[in-house]
Amino acid sequence: MLDIYNDDAAARQLILAQHGLSEVVQADRQHDMELGDLMYKLFDQHFHLPVMPGDVDVFALAMELSDRVYARSVQLHEAITPRMAEEGKRVFEAYLGLYLPPFLAKR
Repeated sequence: MLDIYNDDAAARQLILAQHGLSEVVQADRQHDMELGDLMYKLFDQHFHLPVMPGDVDVFALAMELSDRVYARSVQLHEAITPRMAEEGKRVFEAYLGLYLPPFLAKR
């Protein structure tokens, strides 16, 4: 995600900047949901996962939360700074850590 944002200024501005384009926001949210589902399937393929909530897509929400940190960096610095990139990763990992144990048994 960070590589795409850092390599493509137009994508970074469309996805992370405050612009009011609801179509872009909806497309980004749909993309997060699709990536969250793929990430869940990848984790589930390799690890025994605990039961996840049925009413919240935990992996997609983790991506959306980290996106907010990246968006804040773009608003303040017109780029995702290394420091804010690290904070976005911390948010992602911390949120997933509420649902996943520190060590998962391999399949």
